[in-house]
Amino acid sequence: MDVRNYLSRYWITFPDDPSFPIGQGVTAYSPEDAMLLLIARGYDFHVRAKRVEIREIQSFDDINHEYVTRVAGPLRFRGIWYPCFNLGIDANGR
Repeated sequence: MDVRNYLSRYWITFPDDPSFPIGQGVTAYSPEDAMLLLIARGYDFHVRAKRVEIREIQSFDDINHEYVTRVAGPLRFRGIWYPCFNLGIDANGR
């Protein structure tokens, strides 16, 4: 059994907080799991935001930000892919 079959991709935005990031991308088992991954990395935008929107997406085509699709990590693995913490820069946890 491949646990990746149980993962979903989430694009999390903060539409009422223009000073916050344009969004955060997470692959997780559930929206709650996605929030836990963000908290573990020190992100708290979803806690401080006036409103949080969480969309389950299938691919980068579901995100309307070309910049994100160019610099994001892979969507296939559990973790934060925007900003990228799965591979490349900061992949070792620093």
